[in-house]
Parts: sequence; structure tokens; C-alpha cells
Amino acid sequence: MHALVERSTANSISRLSAETRVHWSEAGLLRRMEMEILAVPAAARGEFADLIDSMHRLRARVFGDRLDWDVDIRDDREADAYDQFNPTYILAVSTTGAVAGCVRLLPATGPTMLADTFPQLLSSRRLDAHAGMVESSRFCVDTALDEGRTLGVLHRTTLIMFAGIIEWSMANGYYEIVTATDLRFERILKRAGWPMQRIGRPCPIGSTMAVAGVLPADAASLNRIRTAAFPQGHACATTPLLEAARRLAASSADCAQSATPPAENDTGPHEGPDDN
Repeated sequence: MHALVERSTANSISRLSAETRVHWSEAGLLRRMEMEILAVPAAARGEFADLIDSMHRLRARVFGDRLDWDVDIRDDREADAYDQFNPTYILAVSTTGAVAGCVRLLPATGPTMLADTFPQLLSSRRLDAHAGMVESSRFCVDTALDEGRTLGVLHRTTLIMFAGIIEWSMANGYYEIVTATDLRFERILKRAGWPMQRIGRPCPIGSTMAVAGVLPADAASLNRIRTAAFPQGHACATTPLLEAARRLAASSADCAQSATPPAENDTGPHEGPDDN
């Protein structure tokens, strides 16, 4: 189902993000802060080239400058080989058009950073991937943006990004999110009400103590994170983003079924294809 949603979303991302923005602002939850959450599949990368470029610049500032990770930075932009495997990017875009947060999502059954670059983080040195698992990597937030601040210990943009990842995963048929991260970020996930289940022991990678784990993509986790983001109250569990993605998937499935000759009986190629 995820491939159908991604293909059909290419011309519908603006509508999805607008629905999400209206959903939050009409509820009075964002007050002065309005944040668009965009899901950008490979097919729409050209349409959103400026935002993708801003995302790579943000990654360079966070992973290279702030965290001092051993990453490849060229022309003030960070990218790696896994950006070539047609990932979906979840972006948080501020009212000024700045990319305030980003994450990369890849099906765990294809090439992944955890399985292919950091297998030492796995207990068996092998990722037990399945069709319902997606890998999250290169998660970062621009904490310098004032509009993302909260009264609590967590940056609101971080929580909104968490919610966006879960919504996208649920809408695309994924129920587990695997990731490689560090101990600091593991504590952030726990404080957000989204604890990670470790699938290996912490291991030093460069200057970072890294750890691998699995996160659930379900309604219960989504509700806890939204409650943390908006303690004054939040809306129903099924959000416009999730509903719109489901409608797009259903519409695409109907179109594909009507356009495909019965004799073919071909589901099409499997689209294979993440480090926080």
C-alpha cells in the first residue's frame, strides 16, 4: 500500500499539509505557531527541491557542526548513499518556509543504515526485517527556531515530527519503526511517551554511544505524543493527514485496479528501499 500512497501523493502533498495545518490551528493548539508537516516521496522530490535542499543544509548543521559526527558534507549539505534509495522524507516547515525538522524513511526490507552500515548494533548482527517495518534515520530538528519552543522539556517540533512519522507509517501499512540512534535521543523518545525497545546493546560509534531499537507505529503512541505536544488538549486519534493518506491509497488502488488488465495479474516491481 505504501507505494500507492507515495505515487498518488506526489500531486497532493500541499493539500495534505494544508489539512494538517487547519486541523491544528482551528483547534487553537498552535496559537502563533503553525507548522506544516510534509511527506515528500521520491516522485515529488523535484517539485519540492528547495525544501529538500534546505533539509540537507539542516542535516549538515546538526550532524556535522553541532554533533560533530563523521558525515560527508559538501557545499554545506549532508547526504549519504541511503538518500539514493528513494526514501520518503518527513519535513516540518515553519511559517517562514524554513525546514524546522526532517527525517528519512526507508522500507526495512531494502538497504538500510542499521543492517548494512551498523550491524554491530544488532544482537544477532542481522536485522529481522519484514514488510511492516520501516527504518527511520537522519532525524533532526532546528532547535534555534523560537516558534518550536514549549514550556516542557521537549521541543514541540520534535513531538510534531514524531507524530508525523507515526501517522505516515500507519497510513502506509507499517506498524514498526526501526532506528539507530544515541542514548540521548533514546531518553527523548522515552520522555515523549514513545519508548524504544532495544534490539542490541549500546555500542560506541565514533564519539557517540549508539543503540538500535524498534518503535511502535500505532494509535496509542500517536495519542501520547500529541498529548505531550499539546497538553491543553488534542483532537481525535484519526487526523486529517492519516485520513487523507488513506483516501489517496484507496483512490489509487481503485485506479490501478481499473487500469490493469485482469490477465496481467502483476503487482508490479517491489520498491526496495536509514542513523539518526
